[in-house]
Amino acid sequence: TSEGEYKIKIGTHVFLDKNAEAKNLYLCKLRRYYNSALEKVDFSDTAAAISAINNWASNVTEGHIQHLVSEAEAHSNTVMLLLNAVYFNGLWEIPFPDNQTATGPFYINDTHTVDVELMNTTDKFKYYDITELDAQLIRLPYLGKKFAMYILLPNNKTGLDALINNLGPERPLTDYISNMTMTSINLIMPKFEFDFTTSLRPILEKIGLVDMFTSAADLSDIAETKSGSLVVSNVLQKAGISVTEIGTEAYAASAVELMDKFGGEEEPIEIRADHPFMFFIEEERIKTTVFVGKVINPEKTKVVDDKLNVPTGDTTPPAECSGASCTALDNRIGDEKEALQTRFNFFDADLLKELSKSNRGNFLVSPASIKTLLALVLEAADGSTFTEIRNLLRLSDNITDARMQLGDLQTALQRSVSSRVIVDCVAQAFVSKALVTNDTYTRIIKDYYDAEVNHQDFNQPQIVTNYINSWINTRTRGLIPTLLDQSFITRETYSILVSAVYFDGKWKKEFQRRNTRSRCFYPEPDVDCQLTPMMTKTEELFYRFDASLDAHVLQIPYQEERFFMVIVLPFKKDGIKQLDLDSSRLVFPALIQKMKLLEVNLTMPRFSIEFETKLSSVLQEMGLNEVFSPKAKLPYIFNNKQGKISAMIHKAVMEVTEKGTKAAAGSGASVVPLMHGLDSISLELNRPFYYFVCEADTQAILFMGRLSTMEETGDQERAGPGPDSTLESLQSNNQLTTSSNQRVPPQPANKPNLQINPTAHVSHGALNYPYDPAQSSSTTRRRQRVF
Repeated sequence: TSEGEYKIKIGTHVFLDKNAEAKNLYLCKLRRYYNSALEKVDFSDTAAAISAINNWASNVTEGHIQHLVSEAEAHSNTVMLLLNAVYFNGLWEIPFPDNQTATGPFYINDTHTVDVELMNTTDKFKYYDITELDAQLIRLPYLGKKFAMYILLPNNKTGLDALINNLGPERPLTDYISNMTMTSINLIMPKFEFDFTTSLRPILEKIGLVDMFTSAADLSDIAETKSGSLVVSNVLQKAGISVTEIGTEAYAASAVELMDKFGGEEEPIEIRADHPFMFFIEEERIKTTVFVGKVINPEKTKVVDDKLNVPTGDTTPPAECSGASCTALDNRIGDEKEALQTRFNFFDADLLKELSKSNRGNFLVSPASIKTLLALVLEAADGSTFTEIRNLLRLSDNITDARMQLGDLQTALQRSVSSRVIVDCVAQAFVSKALVTNDTYTRIIKDYYDAEVNHQDFNQPQIVTNYINSWINTRTRGLIPTLLDQSFITRETYSILVSAVYFDGKWKKEFQRRNTRSRCFYPEPDVDCQLTPMMTKTEELFYRFDASLDAHVLQIPYQEERFFMVIVLPFKKDGIKQLDLDSSRLVFPALIQKMKLLEVNLTMPRFSIEFETKLSSVLQEMGLNEVFSPKAKLPYIFNNKQGKISAMIHKAVMEVTEKGTKAAAGSGASVVPLMHGLDSISLELNRPFYYFVCEADTQAILFMGRLSTMEETGDQERAGPGPDSTLESLQSNNQLTTSSNQRVPPQPANKPNLQINPTAHVSHGALNYPYDPAQSSSTTRRRQRVF
């Protein structure tokens, strides 16, 4: 292959004695798989055979190997000779200046030197300091972007032997290559040129390839000979290399003699979030996911929940929460429990996969909030109901350890209040004054989840509704002003578990508003461009390309760097469908391991999402069934009273602007933001992607979702709203919403109606979606806009 910038030639050839017959299957394989030809020669005429062999090798290596086989190496009983030759000539991408080459010492050992020509250049190269090998690894790329030379240099002048001995399968160089980063280096290295010839037979025998050189060899599928079977007599290799200021020329040829037994600098990556992506809000220190989402359409005005299959619009009555609990989860378990923590995060991936499967459009949820809600239910449960919840969350069999898993995030979030990042995760159990609350339950939810028991007179549903809505409105800074409707409380309602999460984080480096431009967002490859306000900035961020997901993974930090947003952007414009299928593999902390700090030119949409879903249906698809049935065992909230959960509703809101992220969620919650992310890449998020807002200490996902579509709302040139104007602006613009409504089934007199109510928010605007039990159908309500 000759590309102007480099030349590489690879040749394979078989020389067969004229008295032998190669088998047809072998000839077919030679041509099909190795592009190799077979040539018959008379090995009894040694001079003529050697001339033919050496002419072929000389042609492939452009004259550098003219004497691959000599008469001294020839054997009269040779039946076949297998040849392979490689030639490479490449020009450095960063050549060494001729005027910088000077004579200098090269150390043969500690005391002896030889004078050689030393080349010298200063530039940025990929580099890694391998401390465990006491060596340095440098990458020198060739023009053409396909080949590179790697130099492994021991730090000790006499350390090469030790370095070679330390290399092996347990320490493959590929592991170190993957960790290399661009570094400014002053590189001094010698010009060199040499040839090398060796017999590979002793080496191959030493590493276990023995039989083919003995009478035990079975090479009967190659050819038929008059004398008998074939055996390999030797493997020869001749190689040479020349390294100069302009590049490298290298060549090698190998020969396998059969006898009778009886005789290769990467281009910068551009990251553009202009297509569907995923996001995560992660609590990093205890490795818990707080939010996860997928964005398909940042500005879609009509959304259908695929699971419920009920399209709705702005005229849809507000949905109510049929019970919500909010307690922050913190999975700070310690290094010795890392495996248990990873399993705990499997719930987030399962939830993401179920939502991806049932929702084609944008969605947003708070795994941390949902875990907190389930924690309050878990503490009320017994027997098989307890086991079902514990297994779904992958909690420890030890109840104390399980409580630590569920409660640590709450502790981490309570200290996350500053002018840079505000996080608030709260939970309350609103219970009837007519019933006696179990003292143990009250103490446990307070000690582990900082949740309060609040007694209310459920015979006055309007007063209770107003009280709960006022509490939610206050804790979510007005993002969710109304969570419940009066009709939500029935005669059978004895308790409502409510949780709320609020997150407001400013980017570590803000996007400049003046750089925001309307650009194309492609919800699907064949769909016309949707003009969307795209924010742009250049920043050093943590990044990696996940080949198994065929996707870019990027971290964007907030000013308090415990919190960060993770973007998962499919490489292909239609890649969101495959990423949906693979969403169960988006598990923290594995998703953000082995990331590198790169300079990223990032383009991403300004968007807002409001999403409500009937969480009980989602959890039932994930295997949580008994808690919603008459078989539910929930004996520990009240003395002498049982109950079941009629429904769980989850509401979440997120707004992403030039300044940062604002998000809120309700329905069992734990909140934790994101982390951050250096090399040079350009990413444009102009197609559907997933996103996550995370907290570093706990590795918790505060919010997660998918952005799938974006549509114009007519306000693209308007400046982003401030915290006080967000709600009004969201309500005043055309939006698509869907609501999730379910009639609360009648409950037996001895079975209180235990209702769970979740809520969620985002950092620059959020709305709540009350649950309306008067409606007989169940849908999901979503709102999203681009600012």
